[in-house]
Amino acid sequence: MKARSVLLWGIVCLLQLAAPLYLVWRWENTLAAGIAYKFQAAPVDPFDAVRGRYVALGFAEQKGPVAAGAVLTPGETAYAKVTVDAQGFARIAEVALRMPAEQNNDWVRVTFVSQRNGMAFVRWPFTRYYMPEAAAPIAEEAYRRSDKKNTWAVVRVHDGDAVLETLVIDGVPVKELVRGQK
Repeated sequence: MKARSVLLWGIVCLLQLAAPLYLVWRWENTLAAGIAYKFQAAPVDPFDAVRGRYVALGFAEQKGPVAAGAVLTPGETAYAKVTVDAQGFARIAEVALRMPAEQNNDWVRVTFVSQRNGMAFVRWPFTRYYMPEAAAPIAEEAYRRSDKKNTWAVVRVHDGDAVLETLVIDGVPVKELVRGQK
């Protein structure tokens, strides 16, 4: 009986370690193997008492055509097929209920918000860019002085997952801007 309890305890411990390790692995795998897309952004600098400073991001691209036959319900998970326009920015080609297995690096898991005139409005899963507390005000000031149309987020996409890799203001990654002004 004692050996069974120890074995059960060991299995529970392994499962508790496996869950966060899997999440970290998924994040790092998306950064390493994902395709990079540029999303035109409009940052703001709020503060979260629990998670610290971050740049809240809104994106120009928030809607795309509903896939043929897709019936979407507000609040449910959907998938947005991402393409690139002539300027190199991400655009939504279509929004579907499921992601095709063969094209998984072009699809992002999103939250479906609403539908109007055959267009689906979505909420992206990457709306916060976390920074050290001292760096966030520098990034906010750089954004205020910038050409707003030349600001974007680089997002890596892999197997439906999307990870915000960096924020670029006036063509310069925010980490470089902050490093130069500290």
